[in-house]
Amino acid sequence: MRDRLKQLRAELDLTQAEFAAKIGVGSTAISHLESGRAAISDQNVKLICLTFGVREEWLRNGTGDMLDEAAVL
Repeated sequence: MRDRLKQLRAELDLTQAEFAAKIGVGSTAISHLESGRAAISDQNVKLICLTFGVREEWLRNGTGDMLDEAAVL
């Protein structure tokens, strides 16, 4: 999941600090999640999906499309 998190952040063209601010966590938390030093909680998965319009199945398993087209404005 950490590689998909990096991919999402790159697709959104956000720094770790910018990404972290949008979901309300510290910037070091994103660094830890992307490096594998910390696991992504279910709560953070849901928050990422809601905030950025990401399909949970893609974030968790890498299946399907990254973005939920219904959620994208």
